[in-house]
Amino acid sequence: NDESAALPAHLGRRCPQLRLQVSIGQSATLAQGHAEGQYDLAVILHAGAARTRVPGLPLRREALHWVAAPGLDLREEAELPLVLLPPGCGLHGLAVPRLQRHRGAHRIAHLASGVAGLQAALRAGLGVGCLNASAIGPGLAVARPPRLPPLPHCGFGLLTPPGAAPAAPHEAAPIARTLFACSAPASSGAGSVARRPARTSAGRAQPRA
Repeated sequence: NDESAALPAHLGRRCPQLRLQVSIGQSATLAQGHAEGQYDLAVILHAGAARTRVPGLPLRREALHWVAAPGLDLREEAELPLVLLPPGCGLHGLAVPRLQRHRGAHRIAHLASGVAGLQAALRAGLGVGCLNASAIGPGLAVARPPRLPPLPHCGFGLLTPPGAAPAAPHEAAPIARTLFACSAPASSGAGSVARRPARTSAGRAQPRA
């Protein structure tokens, strides 16, 4: 979402002594890189039950939603086409087992390499995906058909520098935490639409599955 771009710029203004090198990737990969000393700071997403502790300093929690292009009609599809990130992604690992437990027939229609590609594939009407609330951008809507099981919340965590790291990364950690707290979604239903296939006040139609 927009915070991926906003965070480096914000840190650059608040901590001009920092020389930033930014990487964007799957949370598991970033967490491993942080553990191996490749990164001083890492923001990661963890999907799971509310009682599950998010690694690092907790930043915030968000709702997860099934998402599709407004007006997408999948009622004639015997298997729900899924648009997901690769299997190593935590949201992929959450969405597919939930559908299996729900006995929902499905197929992988598209695997995107990143969130931007996932959003583009969803806007193109390739299927249904799973996103956190703040990643539901223009041209996407929350899907609420009975064929889809409910999803839990996810948590964002900040992996902080080791104690021996220079002072500047330690100074950047609370600034990053404040930015995430201030930019939390207004509600967990961000981007949602009505249950009926009519237009809402936002001008979005209900995806039907």
